[in-house]
Amino acid sequence: MFVNPWQFCVAIVLMIWGTYFITYRFWCRRKGISVEILSVKPRIIKELPNFTVIYGYDVKYLLNGVEYTAQSLEFYITVLVPGPMIPYS
Repeated sequence: MFVNPWQFCVAIVLMIWGTYFITYRFWCRRKGISVEILSVKPRIIKELPNFTVIYGYDVKYLLNGVEYTAQSLEFYITVLVPGPMIPYS
């Protein structure tokens, strides 16, 4: 099902954040605030030389007729390869 074990972790994180946005939208609608999610776009923030990729995603939504973009927290995925490990920060 998953080629890389980290894909499972990424899928869980995306499901948790998606649930948060759906819950927030529901809460806003119950309060009478108009919220409409326009798009959720994944993005690659940066690729590091040790086969680590930094992922994130952008959520565009309308709140009271004004369009906003929320940028996700960054999360790292490292493909395990033999060789020396170089830490990045």
